[in-house]
Amino acid sequence: MDIYFRSGIPRWANTRQAVEQHFIITQDNEFDDEVVVNWGGICYGKNIINSNAAVETCSDKIETLRAIGELAPPWSEEPIFEPPFVASMRVGSRGVGKRRFRRGIKNPSDWDYFMPFFSSFREYRIITLKTSRRYIIACYEKVRYEGGRIFRPNWDWTWVKRRDMRQDIKDAALEATRRINVDLAGVDVIELPIIEARRYPRDYFVLEVNSAPGLGEMSARRIKEKLCE
Repeated sequence: MDIYFRSGIPRWANTRQAVEQHFIITQDNEFDDEVVVNWGGICYGKNIINSNAAVETCSDKIETLRAIGELAPPWSEEPIFEPPFVASMRVGSRGVGKRRFRRGIKNPSDWDYFMPFFSSFREYRIITLKTSRRYIIACYEKVRYEGGRIFRPNWDWTWVKRRDMRQDIKDAALEATRRINVDLAGVDVIELPIIEARRYPRDYFVLEVNSAPGLGEMSARRIKEKLCE
């Protein structure tokens, strides 16, 4: 089975470079046709994982927040939160398009949406796959490199595999992918400590649903196994 990961140009991002990466998991012929994982843009074919509509929703953070509903943290398109708070763009990745404001904000129209700033939390990425049903492929926790900076986590942190993830957090990740109807995704979830969680209805929130998650070799092989079942 050959699996291709393809990325195009989403309708909302005219400047994004088109990228195509050919990623072969194995050389057997269990499927007669290729399986294409749509990592962005417009993809057509018979065996497509991730619909164009799901990819567009995942690529637009505001649409993702709307789709996942109460699973998301409090957010607003207006700066209604007390400082410190986080201002974000609806399109961005790896910490780009996001800024923490310790005081007020002079030009709120420069940003698309706002969230409270969580001073302490644990962050997880949960890889999910939908075939005949939805599966958890792998769970990871983000840990910081020694000496890393504080508010550029995506550049200074790495992912460590977790085998003891809370079931309610895994269920929330699966529910988020169901609401967006995305087949293969990396769901980013934060877990709040008790002192932070007192202000909210739960101690975890889904931050993002990524239709183009990074995959290690073991995760890729697990996906292949599920597709062949």
